[in-house]
Amino acid sequence: MVFREKNNGFKRVEELLAVPGISEKKWRAIRDKLEIGPPAR
Repeated sequence: MVFREKNNGFKRVEELLAVPGISEKKWRAIRDKLEIGPPAR
């Protein structure tokens, strides 16, 4: 969440690859479950 807040959110799921700790291997394993939308409140 800190990364998202500092970088004004995400517009595409591929942008999650820039998050520390999200490797391409991990991202590929979860990408079908990811959605980009407005922040939950």
